[in-house]
Amino acid sequence: MAKLSVAERLEKIRQKQESLKQEQRKLLTQQKAEERKIRTRRLIILGAEIEKVIGKELTEAEVKLLVLWIKSQQEKGSWVSKALEGNPSCFTENNQSAARMILDNENSSEGE
Repeated sequence: MAKLSVAERLEKIRQKQESLKQEQRKLLTQQKAEERKIRTRRLIILGAEIEKVIGKELTEAEVKLLVLWIKSQQEKGSWVSKALEGNPSCFTENNQSAARMILDNENSSEGE
């Protein structure tokens, strides 16, 4: 087998680099698609749960009003953040134990 010249070896390396770049682009595209899929599912679940709690399908205007209300609650005292952290003062007495159970389940699944 004939020894490759320096120019030929450099060309082979350039081809390998290009192949690796293409593979990297493909993998990044797959990763972004998976992240979008996960985000879309999370948003659908969030919307469905909100509509379930409210008891009706929300119009676009109602969604905008709800977002404004959430922002105002956050500005008034970070109520949304406190609720998401499981602060008991953010929940009615009936919902406090459910909030604790949700947080406990999440914490135990993170440890796995």
